[in-house]
Amino acid sequence: MFKTLSLNDQSQIFDEIQHGVHLFHFDFSNCSQRVRICLIEKGIDWRSRPVNLLLNEHSKEWFQKINPKGLVPVLSDNGNIVTESVDIIRYLESMDTTSPLQPKDIEALDSMNAIIELADGVQSEIKLLTHYFLAKPQRFIVKMTLKKFSDQHGNSELVKFKRRFANNEFTVSEVQEAIDSMHGKCRLLEACLTNQEWMVDSGFSLADVAWMVNIHRLDLMGFPLTGYPNILAWYERSKERRSFQEGLVDYEPAMIMIFFRITKFFTKTKNKRLFGFV
Repeated sequence: MFKTLSLNDQSQIFDEIQHGVHLFHFDFSNCSQRVRICLIEKGIDWRSRPVNLLLNEHSKEWFQKINPKGLVPVLSDNGNIVTESVDIIRYLESMDTTSPLQPKDIEALDSMNAIIELADGVQSEIKLLTHYFLAKPQRFIVKMTLKKFSDQHGNSELVKFKRRFANNEFTVSEVQEAIDSMHGKCRLLEACLTNQEWMVDSGFSLADVAWMVNIHRLDLMGFPLTGYPNILAWYERSKERRSFQEGLVDYEPAMIMIFFRITKFFTKTKNKRLFGFV
């Protein structure tokens, strides 16, 4: 269902990434989606290096040699390694100036950077809510493979998170706190998008790239976006971009998306109070 590198590709990878642009990514990772969208918007040629998180390939020795944190996405530009999705999209902007995704005006640039930092700052909330609302069917598999993953993976924080997920230890109060935090960020974005089409009034930018995947993920889990009409209108415009289709939608397995659409209704109904529906 999700792509993976062959053993032959793994053995050759360290030589091959010394030349050209390579992206280590997982199909459904929202941070990977962010970078793929940016690569397409920038028109940069790149080679796909899939890392299957469901098979715990991010715990393998070959990948942790590339990124000791054992996280995707990872960009290699002629052997220069860049991690963290917001750092990668900024790096891609610096690589190519023919298709700029940031404004020249200093005030607009400051606004863009602030919105990007806002997107980066909610990553822990997005991760928690994704696992709580969308990834529950994976819990048994994660629990079965947790011992091996814990022994192999060097990122203690990630191991701790997976252990809490496997043991169903996320509390309603911390989920509520994450939801309240997302509402706070959405209120800021709603105000930002008043009387303008994109996050920065100078046009589509890295700020939009940074938030497209977050809003999409919230939509999948049934978050009440109807309370934010400006965000909804912006989201519809975002979905019309080729990069959204090719960098995000094309990587989402059809059967999983059907399952999400079905469970979204029940999630919204069951969690009205939690989500803050009125």
